[in-house]
Amino acid sequence: PMIRYPQQRYCRQQSVLNDARSCPNVESFLQESEKAHAFLPLFPFLIQVTAAVLTVFTPSAVLPPTCEGLMVLSAFLLNTVCFAWATTELYELTKLILVQAKLSEDMADNDKIAQEWSSRVTLLFIINPASVFFGSAYSESLGALLVFAGCRCVTMTQVSRCSTPLLLVGATLFWWLGCWVRSNGALYAGFLMLYGVALMLNSRESWTSRLLSVPF
Repeated sequence: PMIRYPQQRYCRQQSVLNDARSCPNVESFLQESEKAHAFLPLFPFLIQVTAAVLTVFTPSAVLPPTCEGLMVLSAFLLNTVCFAWATTELYELTKLILVQAKLSEDMADNDKIAQEWSSRVTLLFIINPASVFFGSAYSESLGALLVFAGCRCVTMTQVSRCSTPLLLVGATLFWWLGCWVRSNGALYAGFLMLYGVALMLNSRESWTSRLLSVPF
């Protein structure tokens, strides 16, 4: 919101609309706006990093002449990479879930069916009506990438029992970074809580299992 409503332009627009010379404080406007709380600083930070890299390694004649144009180009390139990566993560995640579901008794047919349906899921993800948000200067692509990567790590814990702690650390890291992209990313902490509760209930040595096994 600070970029969309800088101090001078905001005051000028309000003075024209309200026919008044005074304008409200922009800081109070940001505090009242939900846009200031939904999107957190990781995505703008990565846009700045991408813009800095483009400035160093790209000829100035190729880049947009204005700072706003450079930021838009950086956001577009960043979202293109994140969207492609998120699509790959979604494909691998769906394939992993379907392979574990054992849709067919034959292993070869099971893999073929999993690949076919994973491709369909990925295609629907690409052509969905909300895909416009994945290409514009919006945090949806980065958020989807981190969410899918965390879900994939959690799903892989059912396959690789020996590396379960490392995969859980990876899922925690991805979802923690997702919280720095969008505020609703904190909801994915519930998956880790549910997984911890499941471990306690499945462990015979846990006090929860012993308590539940006491006959009444």
